[in-house]
Amino acid sequence: AAKEQNNTNNSYDNLLLLPLLKDYMKRIFGGLLKQFSEKLDNVRLHAGRHLENILRSSQQLPDGNNILPFRMDLMNALQLNTNTPAATNDNASSNNKEEEEEMINNVNTTNWSDAKITYPMVIIAANIQEFFFDILS
Repeated sequence: AAKEQNNTNNSYDNLLLLPLLKDYMKRIFGGLLKQFSEKLDNVRLHAGRHLENILRSSQQLPDGNNILPFRMDLMNALQLNTNTPAATNDNASSNNKEEEEEMINNVNTTNWSDAKITYPMVIIAANIQEFFFDILS
Protein backbone atom coordinates (compact mmCIF):
# COMPACT_ATOMS: atom_id res chain seq x y z
CA ALA A 1 0.00 0.00 0.00
CA ALA A 2 2.89 2.36 0.78
CA LYS A 3 4.45 1.71 -2.64
CA GLU A 4 1.12 2.45 -4.39
CA GLN A 5 0.79 5.71 -2.42
CA ASN A 6 4.37 6.66 -3.37
CA ASN A 7 3.59 6.12 -7.09
CA THR A 8 0.47 8.25 -6.73
CA ASN A 9 2.49 11.02 -5.07
CA ASN A 10 5.13 10.92 -7.84
CA SER A 11 2.43 11.22 -10.50
CA TYR A 12 0.84 14.11 -8.60
CA ASP A 13 4.25 15.80 -8.20
CA ASN A 14 4.87 15.47 -11.96
CA LEU A 15 1.51 17.11 -12.67
CA LEU A 16 2.37 19.98 -10.35
CA LEU A 17 5.80 20.48 -11.90
CA LEU A 18 4.72 20.11 -15.51
CA PRO A 19 3.72 23.78 -16.04
CA LEU A 20 7.03 24.90 -14.52
CA LEU A 21 9.03 22.49 -16.68
CA LYS A 22 7.22 23.55 -19.84
CA ASP A 23 7.79 27.24 -19.04
CA TYR A 24 11.45 26.57 -18.27
CA MET A 25 11.93 24.68 -21.55
CA LYS A 26 10.15 27.42 -23.48
CA ARG A 27 12.62 29.96 -22.06
CA ILE A 28 15.59 27.77 -22.92
CA PHE A 29 14.37 27.24 -26.48
CA GLY A 30 13.49 30.92 -26.84
CA GLY A 31 17.08 31.84 -25.95
CA LEU A 32 18.55 29.22 -28.27
CA LEU A 33 16.31 30.35 -31.14
CA LYS A 34 17.38 33.94 -30.51
CA GLN A 35 21.01 32.83 -30.81
CA PHE A 36 20.10 30.77 -33.88
CA SER A 37 18.90 33.97 -35.58
CA GLU A 38 22.11 35.93 -34.91
CA LYS A 39 24.45 37.25 -37.61
CA LEU A 40 27.57 35.53 -36.30
CA ASP A 41 28.11 32.18 -38.00
CA ASN A 42 29.74 30.58 -34.95
CA VAL A 43 26.84 31.57 -32.68
CA ARG A 44 24.30 30.09 -35.14
CA LEU A 45 26.41 26.94 -35.46
CA HIS A 46 26.42 26.24 -31.73
CA ALA A 47 22.77 27.20 -31.23
CA GLY A 48 21.71 24.93 -34.11
CA ARG A 49 23.70 22.01 -32.75
CA HIS A 50 22.22 22.42 -29.28
CA LEU A 51 18.69 22.77 -30.62
CA GLU A 52 19.12 19.62 -32.68
CA ASN A 53 20.62 17.64 -29.79
CA ILE A 54 17.87 18.63 -27.35
CA LEU A 55 15.03 18.06 -29.82
CA ARG A 56 16.34 14.65 -30.81
CA SER A 57 16.98 13.49 -27.25
CA SER A 58 13.88 14.94 -25.57
CA GLN A 59 12.02 12.39 -23.50
CA GLN A 60 8.57 12.20 -22.06
CA LEU A 61 7.78 12.43 -18.39
CA PRO A 62 6.88 9.17 -16.62
CA ASP A 63 3.16 10.01 -16.88
CA GLY A 64 3.43 10.32 -20.69
CA ASN A 65 3.34 14.12 -20.90
CA ASN A 66 5.94 15.80 -23.07
CA ILE A 67 7.95 18.68 -21.64
CA LEU A 68 8.18 20.15 -25.16
CA PRO A 69 4.67 20.55 -26.57
CA PHE A 70 6.21 22.51 -29.47
CA ARG A 71 8.79 19.82 -30.27
CA MET A 72 7.45 18.59 -33.61
CA ASP A 73 6.81 22.15 -34.80
CA LEU A 74 10.46 23.01 -34.12
CA MET A 75 11.70 19.79 -35.69
CA ASN A 76 9.76 20.69 -38.83
CA ALA A 77 10.97 24.31 -38.79
CA LEU A 78 14.60 23.21 -38.43
CA GLN A 79 14.12 20.48 -41.02
CA LEU A 80 15.15 17.75 -38.61
CA ASN A 81 12.80 15.39 -40.40
CA THR A 82 13.26 13.59 -43.68
CA ASN A 83 9.57 13.07 -44.37
CA THR A 84 6.94 15.63 -45.12
CA PRO A 85 6.20 17.80 -42.08
CA ALA A 86 4.08 15.83 -39.64
CA ALA A 87 1.42 17.67 -37.73
CA THR A 88 0.93 15.94 -34.43
CA ASN A 89 -1.63 16.34 -31.71
CA ASP A 90 -2.56 14.63 -28.48
CA ASN A 91 -4.69 12.09 -30.38
CA ALA A 92 -1.90 11.02 -32.76
CA SER A 93 -2.28 7.60 -34.29
CA SER A 94 0.35 4.91 -33.96
CA ASN A 95 1.39 5.71 -37.54
CA ASN A 96 2.20 9.29 -36.51
CA LYS A 97 4.16 7.94 -33.54
CA GLU A 98 6.23 5.80 -35.91
CA GLU A 99 6.87 8.80 -38.18
CA GLU A 100 7.87 10.90 -35.16
CA GLU A 101 10.30 8.20 -33.99
CA GLU A 102 11.81 8.00 -37.49
CA MET A 103 12.33 11.79 -37.56
CA ILE A 104 14.04 11.72 -34.19
CA ASN A 105 16.44 8.94 -35.14
CA ASN A 106 17.56 10.38 -38.49
CA VAL A 107 20.99 12.01 -38.42
CA ASN A 108 21.12 15.56 -39.69
CA THR A 109 24.14 17.03 -41.46
CA THR A 110 22.90 20.61 -41.66
CA ASN A 111 25.52 23.34 -41.80
CA TRP A 112 24.04 25.45 -39.00
CA SER A 113 26.49 28.30 -39.64
CA ASP A 114 25.24 28.92 -43.21
CA ALA A 115 22.81 31.85 -43.14
CA LYS A 116 21.29 30.84 -46.49
CA ILE A 117 20.16 27.61 -44.85
CA THR A 118 19.28 28.80 -41.36
CA TYR A 119 17.44 32.09 -41.94
CA PRO A 120 14.51 30.42 -43.75
CA MET A 121 14.32 28.06 -40.77
CA VAL A 122 14.26 31.04 -38.40
CA ILE A 123 11.32 32.55 -40.30
CA ILE A 124 9.38 29.29 -40.01
CA ALA A 125 10.25 28.99 -36.29
CA ALA A 126 9.09 32.59 -35.75
CA ASN A 127 5.64 31.45 -36.86
CA ILE A 128 5.46 29.27 -33.74
CA GLN A 129 3.51 31.50 -31.38
CA GLU A 130 5.58 30.63 -28.28
CA PHE A 131 8.79 31.88 -29.91
CA PHE A 132 7.78 34.85 -32.06
CA PHE A 133 8.91 37.54 -29.61
CA ASP A 134 12.01 35.62 -28.52
CA ILE A 135 13.28 35.42 -32.08
CA LEU A 136 12.39 38.96 -33.13
CA SER A 137 13.51 40.77 -29.96
